[in-house]
Amino acid sequence: MLACAFIAVAAALLPAAVNAACGKVIVDNDWSGSASYTSLLEILGANCTILGITSTIGNLYAYQGAAHILRFLEIAGIDYIPVYIGANEPLINTVERSAAWQSVFGAFSWDGAFQPDNATLDAEGSDPTGNNPFEITPIPEGLPTMKWQNQSAVDFMIAMARMYPGEVEIVAAGAMTTVALAVKQDPYFAGNVKKISIQGGYVDVNLKQTDPTPANSTFTNDDNYADFNFFLDPEAAKVVVNAPFIETVIAGQVSIPYLVTPAIFNQTISVVTPITSNLSTYWAGSVGTPLWDEITAGVLAYPEIVTKSRTVYFDVDVAYDSIFYGRSFMAIAPYQPANSRNVTFVEQIDFNGFLSNFIPALQGNYTTKRW
Repeated sequence: MLACAFIAVAAALLPAAVNAACGKVIVDNDWSGSASYTSLLEILGANCTILGITSTIGNLYAYQGAAHILRFLEIAGIDYIPVYIGANEPLINTVERSAAWQSVFGAFSWDGAFQPDNATLDAEGSDPTGNNPFEITPIPEGLPTMKWQNQSAVDFMIAMARMYPGEVEIVAAGAMTTVALAVKQDPYFAGNVKKISIQGGYVDVNLKQTDPTPANSTFTNDDNYADFNFFLDPEAAKVVVNAPFIETVIAGQVSIPYLVTPAIFNQTISVVTPITSNLSTYWAGSVGTPLWDEITAGVLAYPEIVTKSRTVYFDVDVAYDSIFYGRSFMAIAPYQPANSRNVTFVEQIDFNGFLSNFIPALQGNYTTKRW
C-alpha cells in the first residue's frame, strides 16, 4: 500500500500530457488581490500551453495587478510564464467622466480602479485606486522581485496571434481594454484568434439586481449582477464583442450562481502545498463570492462543461447619455444592430464537472513546465 501511495503521489507531480482541447492560451486579467490567480491555476491544471499573462485595468490598475500575479508566480515556483503590462486606463472613460454619468443615472455599487483612493489603506496593503494609475503599493504577500516584460501586452497579443494563427485562445477576465487595443492596432488580430472567453456581457439582469433576497452573504444583488468589466470601459467591450474572432464565448453571467463555498475552500486547502498555503490565507475572504473568473477560464479549458448555450448576435450600448451605457443586449437576425456579430452565450454548465477539474488544479504543483 505504501508503495502504491508513493507511485500515485509521484505521478501527480510529473508533467501531464497537453490537453488537446485547450490550445495556446493568453490569460488577461486585472489580478485584483492576493488570491486572484485561481483562474490561472484552472488553465495550468488543464495542461494548456500558456503563452503569457497580461495585466489590464479592472478592479485595480494594471501595474498593481502585475505586482500581484508576479508575486504569486514566485510563491508557486513558476518562473517560465512571462507577464506583460496591458492597458492601465480605459479607452475613453475616466474617474471624473464615470462619476458624472453616475450622478445622473445612478451610482454603481462597485467602482473598481475608479474608487476614491485612501492613502491610509494603501499604506496598510490595499490596492491604489482613484487617480493613481501608476502607483504600486506594498501588498500583503510582499512585492515581487520578478519583473514584467518590456514588450507591451498589446504587442505581445498581436505577435502571438501572428505566430500561431488560428491557435491562440484568450481568457479575458478584466476590462476589455487591452484586447480592444490589439483589435484596433492590427486589423488581422481578431481573425487570427481561435477563441476568446469573456467574463462579462450580462443581459436581462435588472430584475435580479432589485431582488431583496441576497444571492450570497458577501455582495448585494446589485453588485452581483452588475457587469463591471463592461461598465468600466464600455467602448472597449463593444470593440471586442464586435471583432471577428473565430469564436467569442460570453461566460460571465452563467458564473453568478456558483459560489466559493466553505466546502470548496476546505477541500482545496486539505492538501498542503505552497499554493494552497497561500490560498488558506488569502482566498478565505472569497468564500461566498461567485466564481466569476474561474468559470470563464474553465469554459475555455474544458468546453465539455457547457451543457447549454445559444448562438446570438451580441452588442454593447456605448451611448454616454443613456441609462443603458455599458449594458449588453442580444438579438437574432434580422433585428441585430449593424456590425454586431454572433457569439456563443453560455447559459448552463455542469458545475460538478467544473469542480472535478478546478479543485485539483488549485492543489497542483507547477514548478515544472508542462508544455
